[in-house]
Amino acid sequence: MSQTKKIVIAVIIAAIVVGGGVYFWPNTKTINTITPVPEAENTIGKYENTTYGFSLVFPPSWGKVKESTETGSVYKIVRLTAENDVDRYIRILVLERGTNVPDSDMFIAKYNQTYLTGNSEAGYAYSSSDSFLKTDEIKAIAATFELTGVSPLTANWKTYTDSKVGFTFKYPTDSSMNSEKGMQGRVFNVTVNDLNTMEDAPLGYDRANALKDKAILAASPNTSVAGISFGQAVHDSLERLAIPNALAKGLTILGQIDVCDVQFDRQAIIYKDNYQIILSWMYAGSDIENNNAHYFKTDSANCGLTTTNWNDSGKFYTDLVAGKTDAVSQKWFTDFYAIVDSFRFTK
Repeated sequence: MSQTKKIVIAVIIAAIVVGGGVYFWPNTKTINTITPVPEAENTIGKYENTTYGFSLVFPPSWGKVKESTETGSVYKIVRLTAENDVDRYIRILVLERGTNVPDSDMFIAKYNQTYLTGNSEAGYAYSSSDSFLKTDEIKAIAATFELTGVSPLTANWKTYTDSKVGFTFKYPTDSSMNSEKGMQGRVFNVTVNDLNTMEDAPLGYDRANALKDKAILAASPNTSVAGISFGQAVHDSLERLAIPNALAKGLTILGQIDVCDVQFDRQAIIYKDNYQIILSWMYAGSDIENNNAHYFKTDSANCGLTTTNWNDSGKFYTDLVAGKTDAVSQKWFTDFYAIVDSFRFTK
């Protein structure tokens, strides 16, 4: 090979290495970077956060967006900073459900000017420096905020599909349907009722209550009004759920009768057209009782020696919501919201 060709090749390799670029920022972890599209396509770059399930679009002048995260006692914070200007940044504040906070409505009130949106897993708002917060640039970036529906938690979960009504949702691989024999651990059940022909069932699961519940939810959109109770649900557990193109609510049942009945059942009740869909997410077995013994008692007079009874179900539910119970009950409780967030109608 001639000396001239060797020089040309060396120059090309050097150009490729320099053009690729290697960047380092002290104390900052760059996980998601921006790759601007050609200028003819209205140059923008899209950032996506798969941990908290949201995306933003940044102008090309931000370059490679630097991402850093911090975990506080109340919020999770994702800070996104322009490549060459530390004063240009946006902080996404994430208030996760189950966090020990007084009330999620206070989060909305505190950030009423910069509150973005929320779902059954978290609420989102943004902040920045006082000066940059007033600029049109940060407002334009915030306006591109979208929930992606992507959660690393559910990425490897199984998919349940109903082809008749047309819906799908994801569920943990270690769970089973309650039609399976010897079920233990996390169990789910799906009931689909045609509101025109459904038969009455005990504990309020009847056609009249279903129609009443649906009407209340339909009359109060975008509010916390959660309709009527079913199945002896814990009173404070009724809540609105966000499912696209549907009316939905959630509730928790810890027992259906006063004595000798311990249950762990979280239900999503969903209305779409003339259908009522009840997704029941349960825990079967004694693990939760054994791990949280002070909430339970053995009532030999009424229940025999082998059946557990509640000592204080109200206190258990309060501590469950606050994240103070054992890991098994917490996983059962919080995975319910991930299942609900994966629920989609296909028709």
